[in-house]
Amino acid sequence: MTFKDAPIQRKLVVIILLTSMAALLLMRSVFFTYEFFTFRQATQRQLSAVGKVIAANSSAALAFVNVDDAREILGALKAEPHLTAAALYDRNGLLFAKFPADFAADALPRAPEKSGYRFQHSVLVGFEPVMQGDRRLGTLYLRLDTGTMMAEWLRTSIGLGLMVIVVALAFSYVISKQLQKRISRPILALAETARAISSRRDYSVRAPKLGQDEFGLLTDAFNQMLSRIHEQNQAVSESEARVRAVLDSALSAVVVIDAAGVVIDWNSRAQSMFGWLRGE
Repeated sequence: MTFKDAPIQRKLVVIILLTSMAALLLMRSVFFTYEFFTFRQATQRQLSAVGKVIAANSSAALAFVNVDDAREILGALKAEPHLTAAALYDRNGLLFAKFPADFAADALPRAPEKSGYRFQHSVLVGFEPVMQGDRRLGTLYLRLDTGTMMAEWLRTSIGLGLMVIVVALAFSYVISKQLQKRISRPILALAETARAISSRRDYSVRAPKLGQDEFGLLTDAFNQMLSRIHEQNQAVSESEARVRAVLDSALSAVVVIDAAGVVIDWNSRAQSMFGWLRGE
């Protein structure tokens, strides 16, 4: 069964559910976009905070050219599993220490870049200056792999969004099943009245009026039309009865013939004269 041939109750429920789904998807898309940019900004702020702490702790190691202290300070970054690489550069831009210790040096930037934090596809990189007062001792490089973090966030966000949509649609279905009756009931009443008139040819039937809205006006107009048809049918029936009374009371045979020459009526005198009943 196609949608256009479906019952009006089902159509109303489907329309309400589709409208609700469209609104939910639009709302979820807006929140998803907001959460995405919020996630990136929060990650950037978090890495910036870590960078400032490590840079502050690394100033002494760079000032006294103590590589072991620099490596120990960078080793504290192992507590962050998504931070894949870090490095300290001296004031001349040369690599001073790196983390992890076995990380390939050629995979690190050859020289410090402009200070700040920026995304490179699924990787967040940052260059934090190491300062001692107003004197710059070097630069800290941090590399955070956000791919895994993004995947975890996506799974959580999409799962939560789908759960909310399913629950909301379930509530919408229950509510729509009740509210659609306010629209479908007057229409079904009119349809049932029309069906009764069509099957029984009884124009005395009236559709029940269930409200004062547009459906109430339509019901009044429909019932007024039925009243006029009923009055016209009664008038026609009375007229036919009078004609039949005149024909049956005539002393002579009366035969009624249409323009095509077909006999369409005759009276009782014609029946007795020709020997054929009126029905024949």
